[in-house]
Amino acid sequence: MDSLLLGHGGQLQKPHHHRWLSEMTKKLGNKFYMRLAHNHVLMISDPELVPIVFDRALYPPNANVLDRPVDQILHDIDVVTSNAGEPNMLSAKTGDPYWRLVRKGVAPAFNPQNIRQGFGHVVEAANQLIQVLKERGADKAVDIDDAAQRVALEVIGKVGFGKSFNSLASLDAPAEQDVFKALAASLEEVSKRMANPLRVYRFFDPIAGLSKQPFLHGCVLIVEPFMLQEVKKSNVALKKFKRVTKDLLEEVQARGTPDKDDPTIAGHLLRLRDSEGRPLSQDRLHAEFSVMFIGGTDTTGHTIANTLFLISQHPEVEAKITTELEDLGFLVGPSRPVPRQMEYSDLSKLTYLSAAIKESMRLMAVVGAGVARVANEQMQMGPYTIPKNTLLWVPLQALQTSPALWTQPDTYMPERWLEESAEYWSPQPSTTDSEAGSAAARKFEDGAPPRFKKYMPFGEGMRACVGQSLAKMNYTAATALLLSHFSFRLADRMGGPEGVIASEMARITVAQRDGMWMHALPRSVTA
Repeated sequence: MDSLLLGHGGQLQKPHHHRWLSEMTKKLGNKFYMRLAHNHVLMISDPELVPIVFDRALYPPNANVLDRPVDQILHDIDVVTSNAGEPNMLSAKTGDPYWRLVRKGVAPAFNPQNIRQGFGHVVEAANQLIQVLKERGADKAVDIDDAAQRVALEVIGKVGFGKSFNSLASLDAPAEQDVFKALAASLEEVSKRMANPLRVYRFFDPIAGLSKQPFLHGCVLIVEPFMLQEVKKSNVALKKFKRVTKDLLEEVQARGTPDKDDPTIAGHLLRLRDSEGRPLSQDRLHAEFSVMFIGGTDTTGHTIANTLFLISQHPEVEAKITTELEDLGFLVGPSRPVPRQMEYSDLSKLTYLSAAIKESMRLMAVVGAGVARVANEQMQMGPYTIPKNTLLWVPLQALQTSPALWTQPDTYMPERWLEESAEYWSPQPSTTDSEAGSAAARKFEDGAPPRFKKYMPFGEGMRACVGQSLAKMNYTAATALLLSHFSFRLADRMGGPEGVIASEMARITVAQRDGMWMHALPRSVTA
């Protein structure tokens, strides 16, 4: 097996390490070894091995063979979501009874009935943004990533917590005291701590201290302590974000005990009781509120922005989308200055737009660095023996752009998603010689649908994103409504498509460091 040695985080501290991992996968193959600080890491994008990582039939949680790498990496996320460093549904181990309680307890908040009820909030928020963009005018560029996150914030606010943040009153006004900037800075700090576990202790920089005119006191050299400004600013951002989510928790609790029919995420969390009848602690509630807040705004907003950017670079794709919107009665034009009202049932009819969104999520994976598990004991993966404490890392950007799995992997081609089972990989008996691949090939000899996913933007298995149904409704409806009213053009300040990619910053999630600036050009309503 190919290998690569990196010391103390090495290249993973680069802003776009998700793309670096993709390049290394192309050079070294779909499985290779590296070091991440003190951890031994096996990078896997081999479709014969990836399913084994998520196969709970092979490695159930109670067997304690594979689990989330909490102690090695994910514990750093807790610093963002709780003042006490309490774990949450994202960072807790699968065997944690409270993880199981929360996962099962909030799942009903995302059932089809509740998602359908939340659709009106998506339309309302998207229409608010449309009005703001009209008033702003085409000449003035807008950070569409920030704008899309504001839409998502309004949706998760109402669906999740029964609250409007009034974030779309003006794009020039701070959204909840610039919560997105605080969140971005916090996630960036967390990603750096993951790469460098010692970073949290780097409060003093002796070199910087020496530069500030040290002086002799007797025979002792006195060096002025110098706190790293970057770490200091990050800690301020962390406190700011946690204050927002703590205030949200206190506001919701001040309403009193939620009704048993309260469909919000908050209502489900506050009604939870463990086996001894105890509610979640304040610290655990704070952690869960925070992670739901992050999951409901950050990833959805980035997905919308990435999709609008990629569509703007492909006029042929936009033409097909506008034709679809026209056929459904949504496209603004001379014969239809006011489009018809979008309904929930329309989402399933947006076939080509949905394909364009999926393709943007493939090419620009918001969680591009991927997901990981840790081998708690020595285990067998196909023909390979995996040593104890090895991190098994599936880099999603690499998996979703692998030349071995995709035709024209670097080309934006929504049409690929119009094919049946496009997100799965089918093993070929003639080319597969590993034990795992051979077994997979035999499994599908009878024509059963392939089940090896090569596309997994929401993760896979029992740890897949619990709120993905809300996210899909949100970004599909919002993107459709925005494109019904506007055509988007990349602002010159972005430096073209190359500048967009160069400005990517991996802060757990991936987005442009200083936003995605675009012009919203209104569709013509005059003949």
